[in-house]
Amino acid sequence: MMFVRYAPLMLATLTACSATSPSAAIRFESEPHSVGAGAVGTPQFLFGSGGDIEMIASVAEHGRSRLDAFASRDGGDTFRDLGSITRPSADIDAQGESSPRFAMDRDELLSAVWRQDIPSQQIFAAVHDWRTGRYTRPIPVRDAGQRGFAGFPDIAAGPNGSAYVVWLDERNQSKSGDSSSVYFATLRGERFSRNVRIASSTCSCCRPAVTVAPDDTIYVAWRHDAHDLRDIALATSRDGGRTFSQMRLIARDGWRLHGCPESGPSLLSEGRRLYIAWYTQGSDARSRVRLSYTDDGGKSFAAPTDISQGTLDANHPHLLAVKPSGLAVIFQARDADANNGWSPLRPYLVIKSGPTFTRPFPIVAADRGEDAEYPYAVARDSNSIYVSYSLGGRAVLLRGRLQP
Repeated sequence: MMFVRYAPLMLATLTACSATSPSAAIRFESEPHSVGAGAVGTPQFLFGSGGDIEMIASVAEHGRSRLDAFASRDGGDTFRDLGSITRPSADIDAQGESSPRFAMDRDELLSAVWRQDIPSQQIFAAVHDWRTGRYTRPIPVRDAGQRGFAGFPDIAAGPNGSAYVVWLDERNQSKSGDSSSVYFATLRGERFSRNVRIASSTCSCCRPAVTVAPDDTIYVAWRHDAHDLRDIALATSRDGGRTFSQMRLIARDGWRLHGCPESGPSLLSEGRRLYIAWYTQGSDARSRVRLSYTDDGGKSFAAPTDISQGTLDANHPHLLAVKPSGLAVIFQARDADANNGWSPLRPYLVIKSGPTFTRPFPIVAADRGEDAEYPYAVARDSNSIYVSYSLGGRAVLLRGRLQP
């Protein structure tokens, strides 16, 4: 496999989508499960070693939104609201690109991150304490005294009980003229490290992504803004987040937009390989989801593959590992053959099978004409996939079985 660094025409490629469909191999429930009364947006969830589901979800009440912890001990049949993670006076960003995020390390330490405007504009994190069964007090992420907008956070579990947070920050706007910068901080115990600026000139409403490789390399990706060109960039850290490499563009899509698409990238580390998925319209103004990877720590990238072929308005991809060893991408899109291309948005799943990818498979449950947006998915084991999404604004969960 050959790689060409920064070249307009890359020689390496991922094999395009095959003619197969996973529809016969995956069976989903006919009805999605409501997470809880008042739960909105897309829940974030993870599985403990015993198969229990740990979840966070935004709950709307009295004109405000808070962040609650949920758990299911019966595989998702029912969920119990374990109480609020945020303080009673908080009002958080509950839906869309800036909604809360969740992480779990190898010792099942849970960490959550969110943005709120009330009582003060800040990004907070909290850590679950298994001894008490509750989350810690909200911990401010930004350096003390910083002003200006901050939001769109992402979180990843690091080694030795640490967690890494990235976000968009406008503290430098008045000094440099940059609309937003990507910032990074490390959580240890109940304190964050001094903030590190990774890059400037970023899209102001596209969430950056962070993940950690098995060798503890930290990868951060974001949508760069160079004279309105909206390409995806990547930087790495091999010293625990103290310093980061210069950015490298993953591809040159040629998408020029005077505005922000509100759609960030997704990362997944599998051994030595790092996968990146993102939304673009390219130079031809055609919405699609693309996928690339790097095998050399971000020095070069495979030519991207369009994995949303056959759908319309594809957006908001999320990468997930499929057990025992595989890869899938979930995203939202419309059925090109239904209602003249204007069917409701629904989740679509693409699974990597050997060197090829299946066709996008629509996940349809109790279709009542509502849009299903911002899908998220986790494989519980080798034969089940759980999908959460925002259905008409409500937080729901849907379970699927992979058939032998």
